[in-house]
Amino acid sequence: MGGGPSHLDTWDPKPALTKLQGKDVPDSIAKNVPMNKRLRLQNLYPSPYEFKPYGRSGIPVSTLFKETAAHVDDICVIRSMKHDSPIHTPAEYLALTGSLTGARPTIGAWLYYGLGSENQNLPGFVVMDAGENFSGPAIWWAGFLPTRYQGTLVKASEGIANIRMPAGFTEAARRTQLDFMERMNRRHLERHGGGSELEARILSYELAFRMQMAAPEVFDLKGESEQTLVIWGGEFGRTPAAEGSGRNPGRDHSPTGYCMWLAGGGVKGGQVIGATDDVGYTVVDRPIHPNDFHATILHALGVDQQELYYEHQNRKELATFNGGEVIEEVFG
Repeated sequence: MGGGPSHLDTWDPKPALTKLQGKDVPDSIAKNVPMNKRLRLQNLYPSPYEFKPYGRSGIPVSTLFKETAAHVDDICVIRSMKHDSPIHTPAEYLALTGSLTGARPTIGAWLYYGLGSENQNLPGFVVMDAGENFSGPAIWWAGFLPTRYQGTLVKASEGIANIRMPAGFTEAARRTQLDFMERMNRRHLERHGGGSELEARILSYELAFRMQMAAPEVFDLKGESEQTLVIWGGEFGRTPAAEGSGRNPGRDHSPTGYCMWLAGGGVKGGQVIGATDDVGYTVVDRPIHPNDFHATILHALGVDQQELYYEHQNRKELATFNGGEVIEEVFG
C-alpha cells in the first residue's frame, strides 16, 4: 500500500498519545530516534480513530479497517518493521526489491521466475495500481532477470490495457496477425542475436492473445484459498508527532517502526509479533527488516532463499542478496 500508511492509525494503538497530546516526545524515547528533520519530536498527536479488540485473539484494530478486523484471527500482525529511509521512492525500492537503489528484480519477479504460473491464460505476476505511483515501473520490473518475468500492470479503473479484442477482428484474423509478427521477430532474433526484451515481447503477444480468448471469469482475482498468502503494508509508517497544524494535522514519514501483516500460506493468525515504544516511534521488541520479510515470503511459498538464484555477470544473485532471516514466529 504505497504512500506510507500510518501504523498508529491502523494496527498499532498507542493510548499514551492521548495523555501526551501536544507535548514533546519523552527524552527516554527521543534519544533513540535518528536525527532527521522528518522525524519530529514536538507536538505529539493521538490517533483520531478508535481501536477495538476483535476476534478470539482480541487484537485491537482501528475502525478504519472494520471489514479486515473481522478476520483478525487469521492475521499475523508485525508491529516491529524498521529500516533507515524516510523517502518514498527508495523506501518502496527497499520494500519490493530488497535494495534502496531500485536496480534489482522485485520480489514478485523473483517469485514468477522461481515458481512460474499455474494458469497459462494469465500473467504470473500481476501488479494492481489503484492510485499514485511514486516510483515508476522499477517496483514491478524484472531487473537483471529475463524481461518476461516483469509484472503486468492492472489499473483499478480499467483493468489490463487493450485486453479486449478490437472491433472487427476475429480470432482467426488475430491468430494470423500474431503468427506473422512472431515470424518477423524470430527472424530479427536470428540475425541480430538474442535479447530478453524482444523475447519477452514475443511471449507477451501470445499471453495477451490467450487472455483475450479466455472467459472473463479467468481474470477474477477475488477467489482465494487458505493456501493463498495475503500481505498488507507499506514502505514505512508515520510519526507520532503531528505534521502541520489545525484541526486535522498529518503525520510525517517514519521508517523507525511500522506495521505489516500476513494471512494464509501457512501463517499462524491471531498473533502480534514485535512492538514499538509507548508513542510508536521506535522498535523496542523483535526488530524486523524488509529483507527478513522477503525471506519469510519466500519460505511461506515453499522457496529456500539460498536455492533461488540467477546467474548474472558470473555471480549467483539471490533474491535476498542483502541477507534476511525467516521470521519463524509467523508460522507458529
